[in-house]
This record gives sequence, structure tokens and C-alpha cells, in this order.
Amino acid sequence: MFTLRKILRIMRITFFLVIVAISSVFANDSYAQHKKLSLKMTDVRLGEVLDKIEKESQFYFLANQESIDLERLVDIDVRNQPISSILDLVLEHTNIRYTVIEKQIVLTNSEIQRIVEPHMSALAQNGIAAVRPVNTMDIGKSAFYQIIRGTVIDEGGQPLPGVNVLAKGTTTGTQTDFDGNYSINVPEGATTLVFSFIGLKSQEIAINGKTVVNVTMIEDATALDEVVLVGYGAVKRSDLTGSVASISSKDISEIPTNTVSNLLQGRAAGVQVTTGDGSPGGGINIRIRGTSTITGSTEPLYIVDGFPVNSDNDDLYVSGGLNEGGGAGNDTNKVRPNALSFINPNDIANIEILKDAAATAIYGSRGANGVVLITTKRGNIGKTKLNLNYSTGVQTIIRKIETLDGPEYVRRYTEREINGGVAPQNVRFNGSDKYHPVAEDAKTFNYQDLIYRPAITQDIALAFTGGNEKTKYLLSGKYVDQQGIMVESGYRDAQIRVNLDQKLGDFIDVKTNLLLSRSINKRVPAGAGFNYNTVTYALGQAPIHDPEWFDESTGLWYTDSKVSQQYTNPLKILQDIDDQIFTNRLLGNVQADFRITKSLTFTGSAGIDYSDATRKFYQKRTLTYFDSPVPNGQARINGVEAVRTNTNGYFTWTNSFGDHNLNVVGGGELISQTISNLNVSIEDFATDELGTENLGGGNIETAGLSNGKRKWQTVGFFGRMNYDFKSKYYASVNVRQDGSSVFGASNKWGFFPSLALAWRPTEEDFLKDQDFVSNLKLRASIGQTGNGSLDPYSAIGLWTIGGTYSYDDQIVNRVNLSRISNPDLKWETTTQYNVGLDARFLNGKLGFTFDYYLKDTEDLILPVVIPKSTGFDSSIQNLGELRNTGLEFGIDAALASTEDFSWNINANVSHIESKATNVGEGTNIDPNTQEPYIEVAKWNRRGGPRLYEGQPAGQIYGYVIEGVFRDQSQADNWPVDMDPQRNLHQEGFYIYKDINGDGIITDADQESLGTGQPDYIFGLTNRFKYKAFDLSLFLQGTTGSDIVMFYSGDADKAINSDFWTPDNRDALVAVNSSSNNSRKGLTFDNRQIQDGSYLRLKNIRLGYTFPDDIGLLGGLNIYLNASNLLTLTTYDGYNPDVNSGGGEAFSEGFDAGVYPLSRTYTLGLNFNF
Repeated sequence: MFTLRKILRIMRITFFLVIVAISSVFANDSYAQHKKLSLKMTDVRLGEVLDKIEKESQFYFLANQESIDLERLVDIDVRNQPISSILDLVLEHTNIRYTVIEKQIVLTNSEIQRIVEPHMSALAQNGIAAVRPVNTMDIGKSAFYQIIRGTVIDEGGQPLPGVNVLAKGTTTGTQTDFDGNYSINVPEGATTLVFSFIGLKSQEIAINGKTVVNVTMIEDATALDEVVLVGYGAVKRSDLTGSVASISSKDISEIPTNTVSNLLQGRAAGVQVTTGDGSPGGGINIRIRGTSTITGSTEPLYIVDGFPVNSDNDDLYVSGGLNEGGGAGNDTNKVRPNALSFINPNDIANIEILKDAAATAIYGSRGANGVVLITTKRGNIGKTKLNLNYSTGVQTIIRKIETLDGPEYVRRYTEREINGGVAPQNVRFNGSDKYHPVAEDAKTFNYQDLIYRPAITQDIALAFTGGNEKTKYLLSGKYVDQQGIMVESGYRDAQIRVNLDQKLGDFIDVKTNLLLSRSINKRVPAGAGFNYNTVTYALGQAPIHDPEWFDESTGLWYTDSKVSQQYTNPLKILQDIDDQIFTNRLLGNVQADFRITKSLTFTGSAGIDYSDATRKFYQKRTLTYFDSPVPNGQARINGVEAVRTNTNGYFTWTNSFGDHNLNVVGGGELISQTISNLNVSIEDFATDELGTENLGGGNIETAGLSNGKRKWQTVGFFGRMNYDFKSKYYASVNVRQDGSSVFGASNKWGFFPSLALAWRPTEEDFLKDQDFVSNLKLRASIGQTGNGSLDPYSAIGLWTIGGTYSYDDQIVNRVNLSRISNPDLKWETTTQYNVGLDARFLNGKLGFTFDYYLKDTEDLILPVVIPKSTGFDSSIQNLGELRNTGLEFGIDAALASTEDFSWNINANVSHIESKATNVGEGTNIDPNTQEPYIEVAKWNRRGGPRLYEGQPAGQIYGYVIEGVFRDQSQADNWPVDMDPQRNLHQEGFYIYKDINGDGIITDADQESLGTGQPDYIFGLTNRFKYKAFDLSLFLQGTTGSDIVMFYSGDADKAINSDFWTPDNRDALVAVNSSSNNSRKGLTFDNRQIQDGSYLRLKNIRLGYTFPDDIGLLGGLNIYLNASNLLTLTTYDGYNPDVNSGGGEAFSEGFDAGVYPLSRTYTLGLNFNF
């Protein structure tokens, strides 16, 4: 029976609880979960322990001393334990119960708790979730709660913070802390715990008397409520109306790589990634749904944490310098970096790829090539955590091209000289009798073995994360030291990232992102555009020549052309050219979110992307260039500085009206950019000792200097409205209007709208009661995007200062009009149509996506030939139209899922067709058909890929060889003149096809030999997990592409076989002769075209995750990884996945002997502390 005194005491405590509850409505409950204490006290009063806790933390206790025995003596010895564990120890075997509410701890005895509990439950039912017992216990028969603890981890063994844990059938719940730990007081009668987390499958675990329940969460194949980033916002995946592909953190973690570009290859349908250069830090070419421009940038738009970074390689290139084509090592092409090399893949949380106009139109003039949204990791509430990822590996060349050995080369070379008219006794291998071996005595030196090496790579990444209710942080760093597989090449990179999240009161959230990077790229001359290409020189070098041979008479290496057939010693080139690029990058932005009302927010952001690249090039005094030494060395320093700023602000309004849901976004954006460059060169040095560190040591009369600056600015206004009815019918409208300074006065503004509709039949009544189809969504969209990435002064006339003239007995500078203006120049506009389907079956275990699209690009910006009477050769105009059509398929399936074993697959395949639908007057005229065509790239003097109206894009034109003249009689009586300028009617010479039938072989007798554009692109990922082991295999490839193989040499065995001889008259290859009449080398022919299809085991990874209870480690994963392990292809070159044309449109399929791709074996360790 309760006395009045007891009732008043209960009322006071109840009053305390109610006040605490009201004051905690807006409080965060995480402090109690994450605060750790260390106490060591012996034989002390309970009250002293509570006082000690209050002094060393922000906790404070509420208790009635009349009902709580604070004089009881206790012992406590704990280290880094949560408050719940400490109170469990000191209150053990008592009738004292406690309730933790944020930083307040209420102590009661069991009798009072019986009365208070209904009040707590009532408050909880009214939405005051802060009032719930986090930890209570009672040893007596009248216990109300059972305490259950445990740890929640993911499939990789990593702890999962923020997982919701709920006692099923009650309102009692909690969340896991940063370490994945939880503790919950399960009310009497509850028998099941429910664990849930976005993107992971919910699990229900029966308690069955257990006090410890550990759970491994697995990925939810459906993930319909996963949040997907889109332009200026985010939506649930189930609400998407556009075509968006996602690359998860799991995909990212499976590929040890130094560059983000490697994460995109084969991972998403419609995304083509080709290797422009296999060197460390080399360029990668990325296309999303084909090519939509010719002269503009073909790269997609990259958005990192909401900030559009500068990925236009034309802005980031370091020029090859002055006097192009003069000295050895000069580049006719600019140095193309990897546009994403400054981003640490370990920092990335996820990647979203926006493909159709419904997803990209809100970016307007920057969205025609697709958009890649990269989100980096952020801090979490809890104590500081450290992640250490270290890997080391070895890289080797994937394959070497088979070459002739020394004796075989001598026989072939002698035969060729004799067939070319040289008397046998006059055949020389070095221009004298000093070195004249017979075949049997010839040594063999394989120059590929000399210039390629096993290369060591090391990669270490650190990340600190933590925070509290007000501030969360991520501090990460990375250092890469990568040798190149070519001698003297290498790459080093250091990065630091700081991500901060701050709550400024209840209504303002601020995100700050800062990235600093510094890289040093030690380059070697390898690939198109170099006067010295050591890749091709190694194949052309005579294998009988000792690489250490030195001509003492001249002080030069290999001065006589007959020594190496004009291939200078490639090893000497690598040793005597020092070419380094030093790049600094700063990327910083601040974003503030203002919650104006429950439905209305404003987001504002501002940021800067700064890059500074300096190339230092020095060529030693003794190095020759085609028998001619560069005059006493050459030095160049080239620099480019790019500064891009971006400011945007937008409102977001979200509301629901019954079954109608509406989300509206509207705002504006301002982007400015300035590019500055400086180029200096000088020759004739007295010594090589100081190189580029002493330009004054050169001859001032040979010095060259140039510099320049470019500026542009774009302003845009955008809006979006997303609507859905009952999550069943969807509509999305995007609009954007951009104005740019680069266009003519009458066309500075462009308008880019889109409309998308979607329907989910699985939400209809006729599909709700079945289990086979989990989700089905049909999508359709239409929209426009633009491309304005061109020279900022293309629309206006340019004056340049160049040369001098005499005026009034004085020499004055001459000013010339170098380019004619075009005030009518306007945007390239791409209109895209898309229909798609998303489906999931068997409770989400099987997923399928399909998209069909059509992209029409009009008003292509091209240099067009104009009458010479104007004083100019060409002007920049809008000319021509392109069409890309494609099909995309994707599938994912959970083939097996048990407690110990799982098997998941992801596969995608894309088909694309590109053609020109209108070429206007073209840039060239076909001499055979008189049809206009557009030459989209100039690979060399032989031309490049072409666009003909109505035909596949990027066609490679050349001669067709039909065979070889078997004998002189056939050659003399052949009805077609092979060449009016030369006598090619000889036995053993090639027979060329007369395409136009006029009886003579001319430039008009060329036809399409193929195209570098693949028909199909595909990727397949298999993931296996057995207990603590994980295994992933990733395959990718293409089919249907053709490759022009430019490089081969006198030592290449493939071209030195099956020659015509009097004893081999049915040969496929012309007679082996040094005479120029044996091959028609004016342009491509079908002998140089090969099938570029391939299937590659791109990546295989085997890992093992150790148990959590090994010392102080919070998690340890060790893995072995192999990249580019196996390639199946018929291509004879180093790598079928190649693009020597750099970033030029339709330049895939051009192989001029670039730096080869490497095979990599890696051992890695991933620690969590």
C-alpha cells in the first residue's frame, strides 16, 4: 500500500522524467552511446563514483537519496567503457535501475520504476523517442527488461555504425555506435530483434534466451530506397525517372588502383573507357553513350561533392614546347594527363553516372557527354577511427612482340639489300667492315628486354574519421610511389583531404571539402607525337647491335643509318632525356544548407579548382636525332595554370498533398575560368650537369619564349520539378538556360529542357498480390543538352603579333589578323530520346535493366575551308550532325546466399552505332565520289578517321591489297596501272584494287577499311564469399572494333614471314626488298588493319578478414590482387584497348606504339583501429 509520502516521492521523480523528456525532444541520443570512460576506484561510496563520472564527462545524475542507497561501497576498474557498462557493474545485485536520456541519468529503485514505466511508454507513443530505457536491469523476480548486446558488421567484416535495432512489437530500439556495437533493453514478452539499414537486407533474429546477438548484414539486391544523387539534389532509387548507373563502395574497394578512371571501365552499361597511355599517371579516355562532338571536349562532366571540377584536358595539358618537330623528344601533341588522377579512390563513397537527358539536362551546356557524380566519404559520430590501407606490388609488361633473333635478322637483312639492288659484297650493317657478322656468328640483343623492366609500386592511404553531434570530420592522406615498366619512367603522388560537417544551430548545416595534391610524373618518349618513340624504336632496332656500342670517331651512338635503319638506340634515348611534369592541385568548396521551414531549404556553395603544372624537359648534348645531333643539348620549361571558380545557390521545396508528392528545385550558377601558359626553350649548352636548372647556360640566340592567357565565363539558371502519385506514376521536368562568353553576340544563350515519365506497375492492384516480380518500372524521357567546350575566342577575330617590317627606317612589330570572326557561332545541341525498364524478381534476388536511346547532335563546331580570297584558309562554323543510337543491358543476381557462402554477379553489355546524318559541305571532298566528308582527326600525313553522310562514324580509309604478282608475266599483263609515278609492275610486288575502275591506282582508289568504334562493350563481375574469405573476378572487353597498327620494325617477326620468293610465289607478303617500290606507303592499306576485339580478366582479388578480437585492431583484411592477368585477342600489338589519338573524337583504334599496359600483382593490408 502506498503512503502519501511515497506518492509524493513518485510524483517528484515522474515530474523529473517529464521535464527531462520535454527538454530532450530535439536532443541527439548519441553521446551516451559513444562516450567512453576509464575508472579505477576501490572500496568507495557509490556516490563518489557518480561524482567522479560527472567530473570526467558531461553526464549528470538525477536521484532521490531517500530511495537510492548512495552510501553502498563498491569497486570499479574499467578502461574505455561506455556509461552503460560502468553502471551495470556498480549497480549489480541491487534494486537500483537507471535510465539514460542523452547526458542525463535518472536513478530509481525497482518499486518506483513500475510506476514510472507507463509514463515513459505514453511519452514514447507520443513521439518523444528520447524517453526510452537504454540500459536497465533488475535481478529480482519482477524484472521488466532483458539486456542484449552485440556487434553488427558487413559482409567484409567491417563494423556498421547507425544500424537500427528494434525489439519487434515494441517501440524500444537503439542504433549501433561507430564500432558497430549496440545494447538494448528488450521488454518482457519481446522475442525477436529486427536489424535494418538502408541498402542492406533487414534481418529478424530470435532471442531464444541469448544475451549476445551478433549480426552480419548483407547487401539488399533491391535497394529501392537507396538514395541516389542527381543534379542539385538526391532521390530514392525507386523514384528515379532518368537513366542512372551506380558504382558502390564495394565495387570501389575491390580494385586496388591509383586512379578513378579504372573504376569506371566495364562497370556500367554505356560507358566506354580506353587506355590512351599505359604509363604511370597516363591519360584515360572516357565516353558515355558515344561521341557527341568533334572539336569540343569528349570527356563527361565530373562533379565531386557537388563541385564541377575541371576535367577538360585542353585546359590541363602542358604544351610540348617551342620549335615543334625540331629537336628530339619534342611533342607534336600536348601532354595529356589523367583528368581524375588527383582523386584518391580510397576516399570515394560512391559514384553515380547520369546518362540520359532526364538526368543531365539540369547541367545544360555541360551535360551532352554525360555526368559523373563522385561522392567522397565523410566523418561519423564517435571516437576517432583510423583506417590504414597499404599495398605493394610488381608490374610487368603484359606481352612482348616476337622479334627475329640475330642470325635470322642477318639473313633477312642481306636478302632485302640484295633484292633492292645492292651487290652481295657491298652489304654493310654499319657502313663499314668494322662490324660485319655472318649469320651464324651474329649475337642477339632484344631491345624490349632492355627498355622494359619489372616495376615496384607502393601505395599507402590513411584516413581518420570521427566527430560529435556538432562536428564530424574526415582527414585522409595518400602517397603513391610507382615505377614505370619502361626504364626511367615513374610517378609519385601525395594527397591530403579534409572533409568537415558542422551543425550551426538547429537550422544550418555546413560542409567543407578541401583537397591538396602534388604529383611528379617522370615521362619517357613513347607514343604518337614524339620525334623519338622508344616503343617503336625497340622493335625497329637491329637485334645484332650491342646497345653499348659507341662510335669513338664521332662521340655519338649509332650515327650511321645502316646500323639501325634510322632507329636510334632506344635505351640511350631513355637515359639521355629527362622529362618531368610537376603538378599541384587544390580543390576546395563550402556548402551551406539552410532549413527555412520544414518543407523549404536553401543550399549555397562556392568553390575553387586550382591547378599548376610545370614540365621540365632536357635532352643531353650527345643524343642524336635521325643521324643528326641536337646542337649541344636542348632545354624547355612549359607551364600552365588553370583557375576555375564556381558559385551556385538553389531552393528545394518538398511537400505532400495526400497521395501526391512534389519536389521542386530552382537556382542559379556562375562559373569562371582563366588559363595561363608560359613556354621557354633554349639550346647549345656547354655541359649537361645542370639541365633545366640553368637555362642561362644555353645560347641566348637559340632561345624562344611565348605565353598566353584565356578566359571564359558561364552563367546558368536551372529548375526541376519531380512529381509522383502514390509512388506509382512519376513525372520529372528539368529546365536550364545557360549564357556563355565563348559564343557570338547573337547566340550567347542556350535553353535546355527535358521531360521524363515513369510508371511502376508493381504498385498496381493487379500485380500487388504476386511474389515473382518484386519491382517493375517503365521509363521514358526526352531532353536537350549542350556542349560549349571550345576555344573561348572562337567566335571573334584574333590579332597576333608576329614578324617585323621596316617603317620609317625603323624595325617595328607586325600585327596580323590570324582568324576571321563568326558572330553567328552557336551551341552544339544534343537531343536525346530514351526508353528504359527496371525490374527485380524473386524478392529482389534478380535484377534487370534495359535502355534504348537515340542521340542527335546538331550544329557541330568545325573549322570549315573558305575561299582563299578572304585571306584565310578556314573559319570556325556550325556544320554537320551526328547520331548515336544504342542498347544497354544490365543484370545482377544473388545466385547463392547462406550463412557461410554467397555468390553474386553483375553484368552489363552495350551496343552503340554512330553515324553522321549531315556533313553539309564537309571539310574535305572525296576524290573518287566527290562527296563531302569531315576528317575528324589528323593522325599523320596519311589522314585520319572520316565522317561520311549516312555512314558509320570514324571510318578508316585506305587502299585494298588484293594479292602479290606471282611472276613477271602476270605483272606485265596486269590491266591496272599500279602507280603512274613508279614502276610497281614487278613480280613479288603488291596488287592494289582499282576501286573506281578507271584503270589506274590513285588517291581515289581508297575505301573504308573499318572503324575503331566497337560494336559491343561488356563487363562481368563475380563475387564469392565463404566464411572469412572473399573472392571477386572482373572481366571486360569489346567486340567489333578495328585497329590501325602503325608500329612494326625490321626485327618484328610477324612482318618478316611468308615473303614472296621465286620458290614461294603464292606468298601473302611482297618480296623482301629495300626498294621503295615494294610497298605503297602513301596511306593506310588493309594489311595494317586488325580486329581489336578482346576479352580481358581485368581484375581478380582474394581476401581474408581476420576476427575482430585480435589485439587492438578493429578489423584486418589481407588481400592478393592481380590486374590485367589474361587477355584473349587476335591483335598483334601490345594492347587492343588503345587510343593513340588522345582525347580526339572517333580516334579509338589508332595504335602508334604507346606506352604498353602493365600486368600488376599486389599484396595489400587494410587495418581499422
